[in-house]
Amino acid sequence: MRIVEYEELIGNPDYILMDSPMAKALLDKRVVDEAIVKPPAAEFVWKIRGIEYGR
Repeated sequence: MRIVEYEELIGNPDYILMDSPMAKALLDKRVVDEAIVKPPAAEFVWKIRGIEYGR
């Protein structure tokens, strides 16, 4: 999964928009942290296994 701006999102199914609830939940997280996203229908918890920064 990669957090991107709208222009990079098109045609890349593994990318998420930087303004999405998922991207906001990942802000300031580190490896082994958990990210909790609460969409209207349910609650999801993801464990962060790695972080990479692209250039």
